[in-house]
Amino acid sequence: KLPVCDDIAPFNYYAYVRINDVILFFGGWNCKNGPDEIISKSVHKYSIRENKWMIFQNTLSSPLDSCVAILSEDNTYVHIIGGSTHVKIEVREWLSEEEMKKGIELKVEEKEKEKKKNEMETIVNKVKKDNDVEHCFITGKLKIIF
Repeated sequence: KLPVCDDIAPFNYYAYVRINDVILFFGGWNCKNGPDEIISKSVHKYSIRENKWMIFQNTLSSPLDSCVAILSEDNTYVHIIGGSTHVKIEVREWLSEEEMKKGIELKVEEKEKEKKKNEMETIVNKVKKDNDVEHCFITGKLKIIF
């Protein structure tokens, strides 16, 4: 169960995105109307590895609620979209150098795993193909045309 930071606890309808082992939370609404209504400009970070919350001193340019956050394919930007809002934020503005390096290391590891997987599939397919040719030759189904 995720421990909730006191600062973000009263809010719902915030945007959030997971980047490596960090979750960023943007804005939120306190579910009240009238003079007690609050729509937040805050950004919170939760570190999964450290099980620790942090609130940033610099805030969003405008209050946000009922939005979604989407991480760009190259992990460099977060797009916050909802209603008439589209905010594009650089990830490095909210993550430390170490957290950014971790993300790059994970991407490299994923690419290496994918490369090894593709190499293995190529080898397996070649072996299957060779076995099929050998099988055809043994059963006399292989025709050699000169």
